[in-house]
Amino acid sequence: MQAFETTQLYAAQAAVSDAKVYKGSSHSVPVGFLQAAYVTVPSGSAKQLRPVLEMVQPVVAPIRKGQNLGTLKLYDGTRLVAQKNVVALVDVAEAGWLGRTWDGVVMRIKSLFS
Repeated sequence: MQAFETTQLYAAQAAVSDAKVYKGSSHSVPVGFLQAAYVTVPSGSAKQLRPVLEMVQPVVAPIRKGQNLGTLKLYDGTRLVAQKNVVALVDVAEAGWLGRTWDGVVMRIKSLFS
């Protein structure tokens, strides 16, 4: 029989990363978990976990606190162990007319090269 351990990955409200925001009053939004994130794995394997953050693209304002913005996947080598949704940790309001227009132009140009 194998022993397991539950370990805390991230504290509540702690930013895992920042996401670029288009058409918003802020150019980025911190993403993470509203409540502490835990994972249960075989004993001793928690230190070997490799996090991979997959973000929704593009992130366009307005954004509400708690809005799903991506997925954090945890790998043990090549094996997917767990995945958890990451959310916006703060609200981001829409920018003014000029900011929205400028970001719209930037997004259009970027789409031509992707």
